[in-house]
Amino acid sequence: MAKLILEENGKRRAFNLGDGVLTVGAGPEAKLRLTVDDVAGVHVDLELSGTTLSVRPRPGVAPPTIDGRALAGEGADAAAGQKIRIGSATLWIEPERDVAPAAPREDSATRRERRLKSTKAGRDRSVVHRTQPRIKRGLPPAAIIAFVLGGVLLVFALVRKGFNEQVTQGAGPVSATLQSATEDIRDGNFELAETRLDNIPAERDRTPTEDRQIRELREEIAARRAEAALAVSNLEGTKYLDVLKKHEAKWLVGDPAPSKVRYFCKQLKEFRKRWPQHPSMDWVDRQEARFAGRVNLNAAPTWEDIDWEVKYIVAQPVRDYVEAFKLVDTFVETAEGDDLLAAIELQATLEQERAEYFTDRLEQARYEYNKKKNPSQSVWWCVNLIAYIGDAEKASQVASYLVKIPRVEEHLKSYEAKYPERYGRVLAHPIVREYAKSVGLIP
Repeated sequence: MAKLILEENGKRRAFNLGDGVLTVGAGPEAKLRLTVDDVAGVHVDLELSGTTLSVRPRPGVAPPTIDGRALAGEGADAAAGQKIRIGSATLWIEPERDVAPAAPREDSATRRERRLKSTKAGRDRSVVHRTQPRIKRGLPPAAIIAFVLGGVLLVFALVRKGFNEQVTQGAGPVSATLQSATEDIRDGNFELAETRLDNIPAERDRTPTEDRQIRELREEIAARRAEAALAVSNLEGTKYLDVLKKHEAKWLVGDPAPSKVRYFCKQLKEFRKRWPQHPSMDWVDRQEARFAGRVNLNAAPTWEDIDWEVKYIVAQPVRDYVEAFKLVDTFVETAEGDDLLAAIELQATLEQERAEYFTDRLEQARYEYNKKKNPSQSVWWCVNLIAYIGDAEKASQVASYLVKIPRVEEHLKSYEAKYPERYGRVLAHPIVREYAKSVGLIP
């Protein structure tokens, strides 16, 4: 039996690969689920024959490669060790190594005879073994020195703590407080620095220089906080931009359809609006210049535009049904003829798919917590369902489950910086909001 090796997102997994066809892709219908988002639901079929792996891409997908050579048509075979590239994931097979046969087991009589011979051979009767008398000793000098130094350090730490408390409370010298606040700002402890400055009594005798230093420190705190907030915001923008880059590489090669160009330009405009100071804005500039004049975002979208955008949104690992239904429902209000019928049909399809997706992902959240003992991943799926399922009853069902996860507020807190939009949507849900207030997550 050969071993199939999979590398994606910096992680490696291994699987025993036997006879039969293995479907590989990012969708639930694939037997081997990939976590990268630049592959189709079922991207390729793999079939093992000896130590050769047959690779057959599905129609319409981005061609995989074998050792850098792109496949086309019916596909090709990959020998053991050859790297198969599917999107940003890499696979290859390793034949099972031969295992040396185990040595025959000894019976009990043979083992006793072997031990007896070993004991006799190792015994030397010409040597007399005497037990050394134990000598009671006191603590070694090194231990005594360490004990004394530990006591000195403890006393020093207590004295320093008392001095710091005086400085924090404004009881120490102004110069000492200013120095401590400067160090806090350098270390990123802005709240502590502000506390020190706030606790300097206004009636204390202060020199004009000290007043100026206090103002400058407050200005530096404000500037540093703004920088930190911008860095956190731009980190979220980088994730958004990574998705755009993958979209551009997969769907906008050659002469793409206007509907695909329109959606891409719409996302570029959204990026510019939300992260105007992002360091990678030059890439956005180049893409907008590349497609200038191809589409008009101010004009009403066509049915082809809506159909492509909705299907793209709900093909992602995390599906945004809020946006998908909003697009179709808005289009139905003014659509006529065949476009109207197609939009109504898409609404029905979305309803069915949403119900299936909801059941599957809620079950996954329960499985992550109950079986895999992974509350973080369970919270992840609950948060995304509440934020993007677009159905009040379903969202409440998930929220009721979410707030029962022990110490869920610790997991939710991390979303405030990493995924602020999702965090805001989840905290807006009445069930979650009530819980968040009860545990002090929000005032």
